[in-house]
Amino acid sequence: MYKRPSKRTQRLQLFALYSVMSVTVVVVVALLVLVVANYGFNRETGTLEQRGLMQFASIPSGANVTIDGSQLSSRTSTKQSVDPGEHSFMIHRDGYESWKLTTKVPEGSLVWLNYARLVPQKRVNQPISTYASVAASSAAPDKKSIILQYDQSRPVFRLVDIARDQPSGKDIILSSTLFDEPAEGQVPTFSLGGWDEGGRYILVRYTLGDKTDVLVVDTRNPDQSVNVSREFSLPITQAVLSGRSGNILYIVSEGSLRKVDISGGTVSRSLVSGVEKFSLYDTNTIAFTAQVHNEGVNSRIAGIYHEGDNEPTILKTVKQDTSLSIATSTYYGSTYTAIADGTKLTLYKGHYDQGIKGLERITEKTLPAAITQVEFNDVGSYVLARSETSFTSYSLERKLFSTVDIPVAAKDLYWLDSMHLGLIVDGILTMRDIDGTNKHDLTAVSGAHKGVLSRNGTYLYSIGDGADGEAVQLQRFRMILK
Repeated sequence: MYKRPSKRTQRLQLFALYSVMSVTVVVVVALLVLVVANYGFNRETGTLEQRGLMQFASIPSGANVTIDGSQLSSRTSTKQSVDPGEHSFMIHRDGYESWKLTTKVPEGSLVWLNYARLVPQKRVNQPISTYASVAASSAAPDKKSIILQYDQSRPVFRLVDIARDQPSGKDIILSSTLFDEPAEGQVPTFSLGGWDEGGRYILVRYTLGDKTDVLVVDTRNPDQSVNVSREFSLPITQAVLSGRSGNILYIVSEGSLRKVDISGGTVSRSLVSGVEKFSLYDTNTIAFTAQVHNEGVNSRIAGIYHEGDNEPTILKTVKQDTSLSIATSTYYGSTYTAIADGTKLTLYKGHYDQGIKGLERITEKTLPAAITQVEFNDVGSYVLARSETSFTSYSLERKLFSTVDIPVAAKDLYWLDSMHLGLIVDGILTMRDIDGTNKHDLTAVSGAHKGVLSRNGTYLYSIGDGADGEAVQLQRFRMILK
């Protein structure tokens, strides 16, 4: 016969049940928190560790991902958690050369391997147009067009639209009213300069004898082009277009950095004196180096000027015979500044308005050779330091330095995109990741003409020798297969 438990026994049973339920809930919640925080049990060490989360992407997408020899079930774009430590990654797809990287994954880190650009195994150039000669070429920053210069002594250019699957082109002939006519026996020189952000306007330098004028050429409406040197009666040694209008540029004239507004017909006061070189970031922030003379001592300085500042901010002073370079950028809302003096590269974080004391030093490294130039990629995630014999990159995310030697015969290290570098070696255009890995010999090119990826990355355009061995041709091959 059933005997009902006493009230005391019932209370004890309920207490035990609720205790077990509470403990179970706590354990489940704790396990869920650990799972969400990406913790896992490392069998090799027998410890609980926060795993690293890998994010994979590739161009083209739909590629297989292999980690330490084991292929994932999903394809790019995808993600995977891995134990802390060194791992080997491979991204591969039929018809393409494999992308490989071996790197350390810190505990609890988020690592973006989202820049793998796969290269076709077979690369056959398709001729687009043939020319008797091409003296110079330059790709617009938006990758929609390439400008070709037939002869540096003539103001005639060819603008090729590569945004379409079937490229088209037009000749640009500058009006003779833009520049002084050469005297008998004089040979003028026209040389291509930098573009505006929108890829419509390009700077052209016109040199005649010992005089050089800077022209702003409107590639859509050449008749609206302007001789800035003549318009403002200024000798200009450096010029950079700002923004997309073609009306604003920063120049160095007789050592002084100034802002020129073409449409407004104005030139600013001297913003910085003694400027040697400068770079423009975000239309109105300038990183510069300059020479100063103080109390009988010649020095070299590096600093930042932002439009509206009363004075430039000096961040570094070195001896006159020390090489000096500076660059600035932003990444995920934070400002970073890289300064190279001699062989030393230093990276700082923070806003420059309080001077060097207001900046946090992130890292510092002595490189194998004197640094000639320092810069950020266009998304701000990497710093690139160049020398005559090598280049060094530093990843802000992975906090890793990589140094790569440059062959003696190499020409024109440049950006193919924000994560890949182009370099011409013995007539071959090569591509490699910004950390120097995954080197590919892409195609033979003529002279020092730089190849350019089309805006959507489908084609690689370049200037190569023509079939007859005398003419040259604009050519392309598919980077993304059909």
